[in-house]
Amino acid sequence: MDAERLVAHARRIERRELDVLGAPIPRTGAWPWHTDWRWNHTWAPAHFRSYDPYETPRPCPYDIRRPWELSRLGFIPALIQAAAVDPRGGWPEGGIAIVEDWARRNPLAYSVAWDPMEASMRAISLVATVEMLTALGDHGAAITGPLQQLATHGEFVWRTLEYTDVRGNHYAANLVALLLLGLSLDGSYPEAGKWWRFAARDIEREVELQILPDGVDFEKSLAYHRLVTELFVLALVAMSHAGLAPSPSMRKRLQAACTYSAMCTRPDGLTPNVGDSDGARALSFDAADSRDHRELIGLGALLFADPGLKGVASRLPSAAPWLMGRQAVASWADLRAEQPPDFAHFADGGVVVARGSRSYLWFDVGEVGLAGRGGHGHNDLMSFELMLDGVPLVIDAGCPVYSADRETRDLFRSTAYHNGVRVDGQELAPMTGWWRIGNDATPSGVAAVWDGERVTAEATHGGYRRLPDPVWHTRRITFAPGAGALECIDSLRCREGHLVERYLHLGPEVVVTRQGDGARLTAKGTGWTLSWDDGARFSVEEGTVSSGYGVKQSASVLVLTNTIERDTALRFTITRASD
Repeated sequence: MDAERLVAHARRIERRELDVLGAPIPRTGAWPWHTDWRWNHTWAPAHFRSYDPYETPRPCPYDIRRPWELSRLGFIPALIQAAAVDPRGGWPEGGIAIVEDWARRNPLAYSVAWDPMEASMRAISLVATVEMLTALGDHGAAITGPLQQLATHGEFVWRTLEYTDVRGNHYAANLVALLLLGLSLDGSYPEAGKWWRFAARDIEREVELQILPDGVDFEKSLAYHRLVTELFVLALVAMSHAGLAPSPSMRKRLQAACTYSAMCTRPDGLTPNVGDSDGARALSFDAADSRDHRELIGLGALLFADPGLKGVASRLPSAAPWLMGRQAVASWADLRAEQPPDFAHFADGGVVVARGSRSYLWFDVGEVGLAGRGGHGHNDLMSFELMLDGVPLVIDAGCPVYSADRETRDLFRSTAYHNGVRVDGQELAPMTGWWRIGNDATPSGVAAVWDGERVTAEATHGGYRRLPDPVWHTRRITFAPGAGALECIDSLRCREGHLVERYLHLGPEVVVTRQGDGARLTAKGTGWTLSWDDGARFSVEEGTVSSGYGVKQSASVLVLTNTIERDTALRFTITRASD
């Protein structure tokens, strides 16, 4: 934990140097609580049920998620915490003033900010703000406004619970908000006890539902995995402080979830941008890239006394002293650090990971997500991400938008925007509406073996069985992290002819040069060779990748195209260049 870094982050917040979903907020004028400032579109005051995030057509891609994200107030705890290391900075007063401004301009249930999920995330920020102000000293009447907002948000969330037959991160946020609000107001607000008792009962069930036994969040998005795990870790801490004794099963699932985040962390400290990502965080004490899970991983190291998690986290999370008390600092110093394993197969979640000191493979061998419904998952079965020599070489393209632009959203969740195989121009599974993906591409025959130097992983799916001539696809990847070499064999079983396209989305810094029956990939002064021996037609297309919501970067997409007849095996390799 670096005090100078925390104060510098708070100074940026104080100057309103905030980038929200790819768009810096205006540095002057009123806070844009109801506006997408990138497109200068404002939502007029109205009852929260009257807004339509999916309205079409619209004259420009204005996005309700920008005012939503700003109104979550996730930056307030980061502003307040600076007072712990710089008590003369006037941080508490600045944070309280922002909260009061938000409250004045967002009457209960009558502004665009009053969505149940947004209210839940804001409530978590407000509880943290009030508890931090209390810990820093008596601010008397100054925190009356934030305290009133706790009660207001509790009443709203209680009446707008997002309970469905298959629940996800929204209901998790509802429950954790009610738990924290209820415990914070217990004994001082009549309804508080009802909130936390209900939430404490349901949270353990939701942990079992949403986090699979191997620790992978069932929505199959790494960003939402982090969000849901952070939410449930906050619940675990709050329940433990309140003497509610979380079950061993809940603790085991959350330790496994932190372990999954740790194994998905590349050598550069970031995770692949798999599935949807809108930058949502329940822990916002540290300023970090939206793909950086290490604040969560560090908390997991302390909560579960796990040396492997500490080895990945590398430093004490800023959240730790606030959530776990002063003893967290000593506990961190006493906990030894170990390096994570070189290999892991998350059989329930459908992910294979292999890693070296500067090389990394993430391979998707699981179903689409959200119990086969899609949700925040993508058509990415059999896709992979590859880092070699510290360079993100083949990457997941991410997704830069949700409701503001359905055409772009559908592109980024499509088969062709992942590092897999498309047959006859068709999707792995049909996509319908904003959030639904069919469960056609169910994996089978999944196997992963690690011999100490290389992993060999394979799986089969029948997503293309719906074609007039059904096609079964098996992909086998062999990866040696130390040698920096990958071999990929795609076997297609069919009776007739088909057009097969294999896609590789490269990192933005990777340059491609055609070399005979292969290609040279270059970045940061290092070169790699892409080779194939199956007669594929090779093309380099101008593509786009997204490192976070609202962010796009140009990047090359390599396409290997074959016209096959009957059963066929296609192969490519990526190795370090010899010169």
